Parts: sequence; structure tokens; C-alpha cells
Amino acid sequence: MSLWLTEDELFELTGYKTKTRQKKALAEMNVKFRSRPLDGFPLVERCQFENNLTAPTRRREPRFDWTN
Repeated sequence: MSLWLTEDELFELTGYKTKTRQKKALAEMNVKFRSRPLDGFPLVERCQFENNLTAPTRRREPRFDWTN
């Protein structure tokens, strides 16, 4: 598995095939990316999404003390 999202995965994520529109959509979604110097292709690190899926969620316990 690659460090970066594939072209197909970027299309699925953004809904766009062009680099310019993908970058705009990524920025609007606050997804961190870099532009590949050779061709400007947006490089999105896969770990941005994998960590969110595997990280345990922590529930907040209710507070019953009404004092500040």
C-alpha cells in the first residue's frame, strides 16, 4: 500500500479528475496535501484517514456536579 492516495482515491474523495479542482476541494475539506513538483499532482498522505479510523474514540462522562 502506498504512502499517498491514488488518483482513483483522490477522485472518489473530491469528485474531480483535474488537479486544480482536486486541490480546491481538498483545501475546502481542510485535508493537508502537497503538490508534486514534477506535474503538480496533489499528494495526500494516506495516514490522515487511517489514523482517524483506528484511533479509539473517547467518550466524555456526564458531569453531575452543577457547581463551577
